[in-house]
Amino acid sequence: MFRMLAFLAGVITLCFCSTLFLMPQAYYWLAFLLALLLIRICNHFALFSFFSIPTYFKLPLNLIFDISILFLLGMLYAQWQAANQLSTRLPSSLDGSDATVTGTIISIIERRPSQGYGKQDFYQRFLFEVNDFVVDSNGDLDSTREVSISDYQPRLLQINNYQYLDLKSGQQWQFILRLKKPRGNSNPGGFDYLRYLLTQRIDATAYIRDPKNALFIDAGQASFTNKIRASRIESLEASLQQLTNKGLLKALLFGDRSSLNASDRALLQRTGTSHLLAISGLHIGVAALFAAIIVKGFLWLMPRLMHYWARSLIIALVALPVASFYAIVAGFSLSTRRALIMLSCFLLLLALRRQTYFLQTLTLTALLIVVIDPLAVLSAGFWFSFSAVAILLWAGRSIRFSADSKQKLKIFILAQLAIFIAMPLVLSMFTAQVTLLTPLANFVAIPLVSIAVVPAAIAGLLLSYGSLSISHILFSIADFFLSGIIFLLHWIDSISFYLRHSQFNIELLSFQPSLNALFFTAAFIAIIILLGRNKLPAYAAASIIWLVIFNPIGMRQQSALVPLKDGDLVITQLDVGQGSALLISTRDYHLLYDTGPRYSASSNAAHTIIKPYLETMQINRLDTIVVSHGDNDHSGGAEYLSEFSSVKSWLLGGRAEIQRISNTKQCIAGQQWLRDGIHFQILHPSRDIAVNAKENDQSCVLFVKTARNHHGLILFTGDISRRVEQQLVQTYQTHLSSQRLAADILIVPHHGSASSSSHALLSAVQPKVGLISAGHRNRYGHPNKHVVERYLSREINLYRSDQLGAIQLVFRNGQWQGPFCAKYRARHFWQDFNNVDRCIGWLPRPV
Repeated sequence: MFRMLAFLAGVITLCFCSTLFLMPQAYYWLAFLLALLLIRICNHFALFSFFSIPTYFKLPLNLIFDISILFLLGMLYAQWQAANQLSTRLPSSLDGSDATVTGTIISIIERRPSQGYGKQDFYQRFLFEVNDFVVDSNGDLDSTREVSISDYQPRLLQINNYQYLDLKSGQQWQFILRLKKPRGNSNPGGFDYLRYLLTQRIDATAYIRDPKNALFIDAGQASFTNKIRASRIESLEASLQQLTNKGLLKALLFGDRSSLNASDRALLQRTGTSHLLAISGLHIGVAALFAAIIVKGFLWLMPRLMHYWARSLIIALVALPVASFYAIVAGFSLSTRRALIMLSCFLLLLALRRQTYFLQTLTLTALLIVVIDPLAVLSAGFWFSFSAVAILLWAGRSIRFSADSKQKLKIFILAQLAIFIAMPLVLSMFTAQVTLLTPLANFVAIPLVSIAVVPAAIAGLLLSYGSLSISHILFSIADFFLSGIIFLLHWIDSISFYLRHSQFNIELLSFQPSLNALFFTAAFIAIIILLGRNKLPAYAAASIIWLVIFNPIGMRQQSALVPLKDGDLVITQLDVGQGSALLISTRDYHLLYDTGPRYSASSNAAHTIIKPYLETMQINRLDTIVVSHGDNDHSGGAEYLSEFSSVKSWLLGGRAEIQRISNTKQCIAGQQWLRDGIHFQILHPSRDIAVNAKENDQSCVLFVKTARNHHGLILFTGDISRRVEQQLVQTYQTHLSSQRLAADILIVPHHGSASSSSHALLSAVQPKVGLISAGHRNRYGHPNKHVVERYLSREINLYRSDQLGAIQLVFRNGQWQGPFCAKYRARHFWQDFNNVDRCIGWLPRPV
């Protein structure tokens, strides 16, 4: 037991490695391990007299040697696998280059409309296994190459296609691709997309340059699992189209979310129940339990079968194929594979009638998973699947040893309570983002999904081979319960909306769990208590721990921003890609300028970036949101924030508008207000601006200065063009002081476009710092290289979100401090940035 745990602990250290420190001296470490192993063998067989050790020391010493060897072996194995995967990641020298790639489609084609941000009305996404890779010599390559092109060969690409092609799994194609190095937005509290790509073993992302020139090579053969899945999708498509919740059912049956409507997707995200559609340990465990219950009922009708085979063997022989079939039809993703491995170990021990402790079974299954894929420990899905299956298997084991029906019902209810308490703890440990309503929503949804939806759906899948009409009846039953779940989630969501926008202010009841050692240990103890006994006192103890950690009735939490006095402020430019979102915080006032883009009908920067950042910094409400104008990259997250955040007032520029919100005003020059010793003033647009003026030129220009000495601090410019820049300069230099526009920081107009940042504006503002918010290798070419040269020639420091991630500067005691960057220095081995020469620290940083 200790030996298994030692190897497992060695692999788990990969989660905390900032560098793969064992790899440069891998051979030396191997030699060291061999030396330890030799000493261990000599001591065990007493080969040499000088290794002779008294018996009472021999066993403990042998155990210490074994644990040390296995722990180091686990570390070395995990880091070797990680280094091997990093070696095939697209190097920076090929980022943005074109390549002719030949290979095989190895996944089901994901198809969905792409509304909003990319201005593309359709896209396909799939995984592509590379057979041949040739870089275009005319591509935009760096002169200093990190690797020789001829030596580089990726293994797996994630490809997007924005024009329809008749693509199918197993086909071989040749594409001309625009390659992108794996990258994600870098913000405190945000999703680590780079780590996700690493765990999926994806070496690069790409899109097809010209789909019309794509060359079809061979129809090939889809994998066995993809054939099974594709045949079920095709045969059941007509039946599912008749149902109310066809998108939800397709997600639950096939792991295909392309038909999920935007409102349902957003509802699941808001209530923290999206994991119910991600086929993982919970679903695989439910499938196995459903099969076990059916088998038990069949054996009750035909007890003679138990004269030939043990009941445990019969259950295992039926439950495992049913769970495997469900995993295959659901896409056989990494999370389902891990859950299936865990289930297989448990059923194998059950079939062999081996009496093992529950912890031993869990340790053995975890060990098997990390041996097969050590990078699994980096995935939150590994921990979610492990926890969900562990809880369900624990419940099933307790029921198996209980003969009383009432006791079984009690155990089942307690199992649901275990999920209610334990899953939020798991979520908090690995995502650091949980809301107070998430446990309530899961308490309602998980039992219905476990008891009714998944069993009916699996039964419909199995019976679809014999009768589509019977399977349709079962799918209708699942659809009925899904409608009930959606109704209840809407009810919970409406309560949340009412509390959020009422005097109660639900944001005061939200919590932000911390990942420090104390809370981690307490959460771990709570889960152990839950899995240890099925008595109410144990649940009471775990519930108390849950309440202490999350403090749902607690007071308003103090902001995690640096302590500020009157006249101080903090400005944070978030990394939202090709868009804009900046937060100003004074002592007791928070203003958000722009809300980032909307990426699709169900995804926007406010939900994925801004809200997590506010929660991470423990900012419970926004006093003012200024939407500079109506373009998507500036206003895309406004609707989300209006509905799911506490906002006192809104200022809207251009044609920006917010539905269902009354506390909005149009942004007009002359508006001004004072907060905590900081003066805010709107400089543009004027009341007489032409209605048919370009949307960019109607951008709301905000000027921030100190209240005492009128020292200009920040000028927010939106997407204004040179024409508006000239108007600003003429207006405020002619009628007011020539220093009226002078500011320390200039938010570079229009993301550094060539149509903005005129010499006149730079001369009037005379900034020391320019902040640019732009997407990495965006299709507009922002920032323009000539504009960048214009700033640098004036010795203006430029800080770009595509290079530094989220950027923060602090004005305190009359002095600027910073910048603090999300990409200051790599904290994890999968990150390859180092900006210690441009930033002075991490964002966020300790108070």
